[in-house]
Amino acid sequence: MFPCPLVRISQARTIAFDVLRRVETQSAFADEVLRAELGSNARTEDAGLATELTLGVLRWQRLFGHLPTLVSGARAGSCRSPRIR
Repeated sequence: MFPCPLVRISQARTIAFDVLRRVETQSAFADEVLRAELGSNARTEDAGLATELTLGVLRWQRLFGHLPTLVSGARAGSCRSPRIR
């Protein structure tokens, strides 16, 4: 990803992005990666925002994963195609 020279991205958003990328690509656990990324260097405000962004995205991702099942009326887990999941 190429940083935009005109926009400064907050530390919290950068941490959340890195955590989400590791969760997706390495099947890592979000809480463990968050703890490691935040360490003792992050301010309380940044830690709170990074945590909320990360967990919020994962919550919405889970909901959106179930929407096709809810809309179609199919039983949960009946769709085996990974492209649809």
